[in-house]
Amino acid sequence: MGTSYEFACPSCGYEANVCGGPDTGALVSVKTVTCLACAELVDVVTARHEWPPSADAHRAIGACPHCEGSDSVPWGPRASGASLSDDEFYALQDYGPCPKCHASMGLKPDGVTMLWD
Repeated sequence: MGTSYEFACPSCGYEANVCGGPDTGALVSVKTVTCLACAELVDVVTARHEWPPSADAHRAIGACPHCEGSDSVPWGPRASGASLSDDEFYALQDYGPCPKCHASMGLKPDGVTMLWD
């Protein structure tokens, strides 16, 4: 089961509801990226686990859900594949750069916003 979090930029007020790195649910695997085309923090699909695969299953792999662009950079403390416990993850102060102003984004106090498959 995947987990989404609410991140916020204290400098410009930008907010994003994303996984904060690679994550996997029952049907898809995703990773959090900054889309360079639309300057949004998004989760892009990296693999589909559905069977049988749908006819258009290949179309969304790696594409930004906002603009369908594919030019992106990995985002978040787990982007490099680092394994962090939940306690280590919640204790971080800097989760990654804001896609709008490049200041350090933080986890909002309510933390987890959704568990997904």
